Amino acid sequence: TSALVFPVNPVRLVREAAEPVLDELAGVLEDVAGALAERNLSAAQAALERGRAIDDLARELDEALDVGRETARLAPPRRRSLGAVDDYAEAARQIELAVRNVRVLARGARRAIDLEENVPPEVSGALRQLAAAVRGLGAALDDRARAEAVREPALRAAREATLVLQR
Repeated sequence: TSALVFPVNPVRLVREAAEPVLDELAGVLEDVAGALAERNLSAAQAALERGRAIDDLARELDEALDVGRETARLAPPRRRSLGAVDDYAEAARQIELAVRNVRVLARGARRAIDLEENVPPEVSGALRQLAAAVRGLGAALDDRARAEAVREPALRAAREATLVLQR
């Protein structure tokens, strides 16, 4: 009955479930950057394994989104939270793609190190910029005015990666 009188805050529930996913995603990007910079095969393997472990956190985020939507729809004091929960749901779809892509990236880094391929040092810098963008994403979801703090490192990462590809 207390859940009916004092229903869970759906935005807080979803935010708390998203934070560990974003933290781990950024951490894997930083780990891959470090492995490439150091040409460390075991570090690249560890980054890949860490990336695989994000799936459990992503499932918890999906469950929190389900509960958050349900609470926002059914609890009158929480209905105005539905838009914010929907914002997180949209971000969660993109985060899910990023999780898959970071695993592909970690596998590619492991392979590049194993085959002793030339990976320009700027790649590590671009990955670190991308990690910074991921770390700022949670705050940007809560406050759209902070979106620039995410956009700028992401654009820098894209510019750096594009320059590496052009060379």
